Amino acid sequence: MVVFTAEHHNTLVQHVVFSLDESTFASITYQTMYVCDSETGHRISGPFELSNYGEVYNACFSPDGKRILLGFDSRAIVWDIEMGEEQFQIEGYTFALIHRDGRITSVCLVDGDWDDSQDESAFRILVQLWGAGHGTLISDRLLEVNDVASTLFSPDGHFLAKGRRSEDVIELWNLEDGKDPRRFAYPPGKYYSASLQPATL
Repeated sequence: MVVFTAEHHNTLVQHVVFSLDESTFASITYQTMYVCDSETGHRISGPFELSNYGEVYNACFSPDGKRILLGFDSRAIVWDIEMGEEQFQIEGYTFALIHRDGRITSVCLVDGDWDDSQDESAFRILVQLWGAGHGTLISDRLLEVNDVASTLFSPDGHFLAKGRRSEDVIELWNLEDGKDPRRFAYPPGKYYSASLQPATL
């Protein structure tokens, strides 16, 4: 059963993300972003122009639903929905996520090249912690890990799952202390991706 049809965009919608209370959602294309009511599909705010930033790779709402974090190839942008403008940027980071308590976690690739599958150098990442209010750096070295094939944050931002390059193991790091990761072995073969659900953490 179709509840509503929202036809705000005239180009391909790349992302749809919900606020934490699921009352609103954002629909994002390469060029624009709208914020809409989840029950009716009616536009709440937007369109917001994004064409000057590049392709959006991930997006999420802040805990209070007033801001949206947009992740790009080498930076993250926090967008104020009520003001309809960019609030601040975090440059040079491949992935970022707003915590439920309002902080931002970012992962920076220090060594190696994720776009080069033949690069055998050690892949080392640096996890940093930022304040979501003004983008101030809280911790410049929250966690540093070697031998990384891929990374994924948990939905609440408190855990980081890391696939290792040298063995068939996924490590789950608690970002509250950055110590003693849990290790999960998987059958030999190419590791492509993982997903984390709130109920399992």
